[in-house]
Amino acid sequence: GAVDAAVVLSVTDAGKETGHYLAVLRHLGTGTISLGTVFLGHPVEVQDVHVDGQRIIVDLIRRSATDPECCPSEHARVAYELGRGEVAKVGEEIQTTR
Repeated sequence: GAVDAAVVLSVTDAGKETGHYLAVLRHLGTGTISLGTVFLGHPVEVQDVHVDGQRIIVDLIRRSATDPECCPSEHARVAYELGRGEVAKVGEEIQTTR
């Protein structure tokens, strides 16, 4: 399926934790529909999202509970693809900073 947009949704649970989701959208003549959504995690900081052919690439920073605010421990580039009505992770490159 063709992808027209990939967006990140942030959901806060009563102001305590924020979870991030990747939603893949397709524009039709009658409106926009969701092709699938996948949980990216928390605590994460999304740096970039782009569509590369059939893949959606998400660059993000993951923080562990022991990371100081200044220094997250992991940068990741995660690849997703659409398949059978869902968004599936198909690859991940991790760079640790410690």
